[in-house]
Amino acid sequence: NPCVQKEFRNSNPVLEI
Repeated sequence: NPCVQKEFRNSNPVLEI
């Protein structure tokens, strides 16, 4: 999904749209 960005917060992988 190109609308989803993978970001790392608090050393945890978080998926945000």
